[in-house]
Amino acid sequence: MAYETKPNSGAMFRAKDRKNENWPEFEGSAVIDGQEYWLSAWVNKAKSDGSKYFSLKFKPKTPPSGEPKLSSSRSYSQDVAASGPVGNDDVPF
Repeated sequence: MAYETKPNSGAMFRAKDRKNENWPEFEGSAVIDGQEYWLSAWVNKAKSDGSKYFSLKFKPKTPPSGEPKLSSSRSYSQDVAASGPVGNDDVPF
């Protein structure tokens, strides 16, 4: 039986094919209020005391109308890899 995400929950797994430091260290998906999301996470270190924390990004699986829909069978890494290499100027943070 395949894993099924329950409402208001999700799962993340360590990314297997990181291309560079900007790629997420963990990837997964979640269902929040009935909406499916891709999850991405990076491990960061606080400047104040050096404690580690997760930085998270949520991306709707169903894009707003007018944008192409990504296949749910593809992973975040496959979608990013298909778009080509990411340079520092392309990262929005």
